[in-house]
Amino acid sequence: MKEYELLYLIGESRKGDFKKINDDVHAIVEKYGGTWLDKQVTEEHRLAYEIKHERNGLYVAQRFTLPDRDECEEQGIEYTPHVIAEINRELRLHTGILRALIVKAEDLPPLMTKEEKVALRIKKQQERELRENANVSSEVLDKQVDEALHI
Repeated sequence: MKEYELLYLIGESRKGDFKKINDDVHAIVEKYGGTWLDKQVTEEHRLAYEIKHERNGLYVAQRFTLPDRDECEEQGIEYTPHVIAEINRELRLHTGILRALIVKAEDLPPLMTKEEKVALRIKKQQERELRENANVSSEVLDKQVDEALHI
């Protein structure tokens, strides 16, 4: 199984249709033998530039796996050599999706919500401060030992 990450953008005017659009996206990927992983990250942002008269949008990211040729044969699924291209084509044709991007997830960091990213940043900062304080303490102790030895 190969793991991929799908990021797609829904315009603010279609935000009320999120459930239906999300179900359609899931159906498109599942049609080609894809299996969704549990975590889905959804965030609302202002767009860098206007797309189809939309200034704000809902970004949705989720990971899925696709079987390779051997796994398709085992599961009795018809293997499509250009499955990612087919999924992209169907996503481009969907009227509720402004943009979509699929990438291999093997080199990507874990999928995290904005809150999880903030919590991780705070945790790393606290760990860094602890290390710096520990270094300062050892430096102070070294200085005191040096002063004591020179007396």
